[in-house]
Amino acid sequence: MPFVENFASYLADFGQQGTLDGVAVLVIFDNAYREMFDGVGTRSPMAGLPTALASATTQASVLVSGGRTYRVTSVQPDGTGWTTLMLELQ
Repeated sequence: MPFVENFASYLADFGQQGTLDGVAVLVIFDNAYREMFDGVGTRSPMAGLPTALASATTQASVLVSGGRTYRVTSVQPDGTGWTTLMLELQ
C-alpha cells in the first residue's frame, strides 16, 4: 500500500495564501539564506505544497505569494505526496 499523507491541517496551521498559475493554493513558503563561497550568501525562495496541486506545474509556472511574484525554476516531488517548488523572484 502506498504512503498517503493528509496535509490539510499542516497547511491550515502553517500555510500562506498564494496563486499558482492563477489558481488559489496554500503553500509552505521558505526564503532561506544560503551561504555559498567565502561568506557570499543568497536567498533561496521555495514553496511546498501537495503534489496533487502541483501536477501541472512547469518551469514556466508563476507563483504569487506574499505580494511577490516568483517564477518556478524546478519542480521537485518527493514521492510522499509533497512537492517543493524552487523559485526565482521576478
